[in-house]
Amino acid sequence: MVASRPMSDWDWLAVAQHHGLPTRLLDWSTNPLVACFFAVASLPVDEDAIVHAYSIPDDDIIDPKKIEDPFSIDRVMFLLPSKSVSRIVNQRGLFSAHNQPNLPWVSPKMNEFIIPKTMRARFRRGLFKMGIDHSHIYPDLGGLCETLKWRYEAGIGIGDPMIG
Repeated sequence: MVASRPMSDWDWLAVAQHHGLPTRLLDWSTNPLVACFFAVASLPVDEDAIVHAYSIPDDDIIDPKKIEDPFSIDRVMFLLPSKSVSRIVNQRGLFSAHNQPNLPWVSPKMNEFIIPKTMRARFRRGLFKMGIDHSHIYPDLGGLCETLKWRYEAGIGIGDPMIG
């Protein structure tokens, strides 16, 4: 749900991307636990999960008042979206904006952290203990239902406060 009307083309792109419309933006999080959640919850369980980390230089952060046109950037830059969508706020979301979205982006500033496939379930349970689950990431009925579904499938009782 959009709490307030997006004020710029960048905001509109961020809302569209966040709700699944393909754009030239890529979702990131400033919270490493949220990034880990997406890594372990999104991939097939028979694969390692990968978390990417990137150190953003200040001059690569988009000021929507200075760069109004999302199609005018000449390199990969980062957008800190307005606080108009509660999901983006809960996920500590930001976006990379790609000037050439159909080409792979390779940067020496990128780091990869691998969560072995044998540790995915345990890692996800650990995140759950810390309050990082679908109901935190998606603070709506859909997020709550996904959390309850996962708990059922993982054999975690609704009244069970601690999981091992």
